[in-house]
Amino acid sequence: MRHRLAAPLALFGAVAVFAGVFALTQSLIWSPLLAIVAAFGVYLMLDDRSRLRVESDSYADEAQEKVDDALKVVKELARHAKQVRAQSAREALEASCRYVPELFDRVRAKSPNSLYSTASQIGGHLRSLDGVVRQYLDIQAKPVLYTDPEALKKSGEQAFQRFADFARRADSVDALIPQLREVFLRQRTDAWLTRLHAADLIAERILNPGEWLRNVHVEATRAAVCQQTPGVGPVYSPRTPGIASFSEDDLRPAPDIGQDSYEVLQEAGFERGAIDDLVKAGAVRQAKGGMA
Repeated sequence: MRHRLAAPLALFGAVAVFAGVFALTQSLIWSPLLAIVAAFGVYLMLDDRSRLRVESDSYADEAQEKVDDALKVVKELARHAKQVRAQSAREALEASCRYVPELFDRVRAKSPNSLYSTASQIGGHLRSLDGVVRQYLDIQAKPVLYTDPEALKKSGEQAFQRFADFARRADSVDALIPQLREVFLRQRTDAWLTRLHAADLIAERILNPGEWLRNVHVEATRAAVCQQTPGVGPVYSPRTPGIASFSEDDLRPAPDIGQDSYEVLQEAGFERGAIDDLVKAGAVRQAKGGMA
């Protein structure tokens, strides 16, 4: 928490030091120099986080911004819900407004690294729902301006219910997944694929590495890259998506473990003799055949 105070306190310290030094010396050289040094010192003293901690805090801050944006929309939806006359539609909106904050709290507690993506997805759905609610209220207030107001209102109410169901499922995912897993285990993969494809749902079996390499689509598109690796043999990996050419076919294989030990350590400033001592002590590994 104290890192959040680093910048304002550093600025306050710089101003105080500048004013004090200038009052004593009347110098426009030492006053700003000492103010900068003081600000830098205060900042480092208060914000002593590591680089990884800074990145983690930045992610958490960005995720919280997404959550706050989504909750602002929820607040607006709760306000609009009071104006909806149809009881079932109003209750669906009110339920959605309850489920979303609970969902964010659950994700933050159980899977904080997913909070950003969850808040982004939910935020997008909420903005779409907000547009539907605004149109619904306009139809409710001025039905004569619309060709078939009752049909449009019914469509809007269905949208309210769909989002409420979506939010309810998302908030209950921990309970739903074991139930779905139990249902899916009752039939074989082929049977489920037939039913899912018949329902026009995108679904495909999960392949093991060997099945994936022999897959007709993978072979036809040359989606697998094969590298002949010394001491290992052929090593297969998926081709990078989005690269139209086959330039990855010419990549050199990964170096053997310890193959570049000397070069890396010499670039880091170690002398040849010091590296020899590390190799002898077993602290540094060298590839078979030694250094050329």
